Amino acid sequence: MKKVAFPINKKEWMPSLIPGPIALVSTCNGAKEPNVAPKSWIQMSR
Repeated sequence: MKKVAFPINKKEWMPSLIPGPIALVSTCNGAKEPNVAPKSWIQMSR
C-alpha cells in the first residue's frame, strides 16, 4: 500500500464526498416486535 499525501485544509478536498455519522433507528411494530435500521447520509464538501 502506498502512502498518499492528503491536505489538511478541507477546502482543498473538492470535490469529495464526506460521509455522515451512522445512527441506529429502532422501532416496534403493532405486534411489539423490535426493528432496527442503520441510517446515514453523505454530502459534497465545498
